[in-house]
Amino acid sequence: MPVRKQSMLQLPLLFRYPWKGIYVAWFTIMKLVIAVFMTAFYIFPANRPRNRWTLTRSLFVWWVRSSMILLVKTGFLIGRDVTAPLPWILRKYARRERIDRAPEYLIGKELSTYAKANKVSPVTVSAFWHGSPPTARMLGAGEIVVLHMHGGAMILGFASPEDSVSRGLRKFCGSRINSVLSVDYRLASSMPLPPSNAFPAALLDVIAAYRYLVLECHCPPERILLSGDSAGGALAIGLVRHLGTLADPDLRRPFALFLSSPWVDLSDSHLTNNPSCSIISNANCDIWSDYIVEDGMLFRSPMAGLINYARRSYIGFMEPEVMQHNPFISPASLYLTTPDGLFTGFPRTYIVSAGAEACRDSIRTLRDRLRADVCKEQDDPNWVVYDEYEDAIHDFLAFEFHTPERKEAFQRFARWLDNVVNSSIS
Repeated sequence: MPVRKQSMLQLPLLFRYPWKGIYVAWFTIMKLVIAVFMTAFYIFPANRPRNRWTLTRSLFVWWVRSSMILLVKTGFLIGRDVTAPLPWILRKYARRERIDRAPEYLIGKELSTYAKANKVSPVTVSAFWHGSPPTARMLGAGEIVVLHMHGGAMILGFASPEDSVSRGLRKFCGSRINSVLSVDYRLASSMPLPPSNAFPAALLDVIAAYRYLVLECHCPPERILLSGDSAGGALAIGLVRHLGTLADPDLRRPFALFLSSPWVDLSDSHLTNNPSCSIISNANCDIWSDYIVEDGMLFRSPMAGLINYARRSYIGFMEPEVMQHNPFISPASLYLTTPDGLFTGFPRTYIVSAGAEACRDSIRTLRDRLRADVCKEQDDPNWVVYDEYEDAIHDFLAFEFHTPERKEAFQRFARWLDNVVNSSIS
């Protein structure tokens, strides 16, 4: 369903120009002034969120966390129309693909029920090729094609050249990965913007992209790697689960799954009074956290408004309890009544996580559930690989400055992919 137009006069004052531009300019100037003092403060490692962090990383996390109020107050970067033409400066770097909507028979009864509840339907999908499409050439021996879902809490983000995870996969995986199709799935929104594109709109777009890759690009599922970072990781998991319910023999589950800091518990079910709980212990050092800790007390952070907006936008007209009990939305929720068997039949999976991210515990729960289901099923303890970097932040693969962890993570994944391909495809 397309986004409904709304009169500018119906929007809050700071969502409108020129007030939006004035506020953004004032906010940026003030942030730059404060940044001078924060730089002096963080010169001493003891003052940094983590002693081992560099000055650059400490300032970056501070800047992102404290800037979230800008997005909440002005709607900056929120509500992007994924069907709009590309800015001219990006057109020479990206090849946009228009993909036919997912046919009704691929949606299934369960997703159709959710789609009806949130008034969404399949639409033509946008995606971007990083590298040459496999339709233009023959796949090389052992070559893998990637279908990638970007992060952004289901409300933000780009699939075009700004998608640094897609670039990283091609850069570090050498001849194994020459083509990445990054899906520009629909982004959810809610008041004060017109409510639109709630669950399962993005998942319907991803289903359409997978069908396109298999049936129109003639890429066999045994040559497809599903990849997703942050919210895109949840979409990748949802797609694999859905493919397992289809009767179409051509649309089998993919060869493997690559997840980077997947956002897999929207319900915050992992928040406990235990100080070692990652939501508490990492509250002051992650860019994606509802909370901050001051004098031993837990408070809502400036990020909380944006995260709550993302949750509200994604569930749409459904009740909040859906975040606790729906495995498509929160596959790692501790409130799920029957988590056993949720991941039966899943392909080989590689998970990258960060020790300093607030959702670390939920990702560990996802790891444990995957291993309980598929490692036993496949009789292979290495069917699910988990790679955690102690001082990294949420979705650090998306930030090219995040060295040395980003480079090391991609290199380790590339070695794993090489070994798996050599043993099963070549």
